[in-house]
Amino acid sequence: MSTDDTAAGGSAQALDPELEALIPSGSEIYDSFMAFIEPELLSANLPSLAEKYKGESEEERKTRMERYRKAFAAYDRAYEKWITGLRDAVKQKRSEAYRAAEEKENKEQTSALQDLEAQFETAKPSPK
Repeated sequence: MSTDDTAAGGSAQALDPELEALIPSGSEIYDSFMAFIEPELLSANLPSLAEKYKGESEEERKTRMERYRKAFAAYDRAYEKWITGLRDAVKQKRSEAYRAAEEKENKEQTSALQDLEAQFETAKPSPK
């Protein structure tokens, strides 16, 4: 299905399972960024945070929440930069591939036309 079909209200076609397996999950992407920002906020650590901080004071909790707020802001910036760069790189690569395919097709058509013209030029007129 073309992009135009989807934009016009059609439904997107499901990806081939092998292709889909190559796409990282949301958790994998989240964790890959958060590991460098605030490892405490990794997906695997989230369920244990309440227990870990059960006895903390209100002031400690406020400090921790501010740290988390800053971590999520840093995550949002990093993710936005990454997804924008990825989108731009993929768009550029797609354009390059399309242009290369178009040029190849044009060369093949030009060559076929030149061959046809050469055949006409070398053909002898048939006697009447």
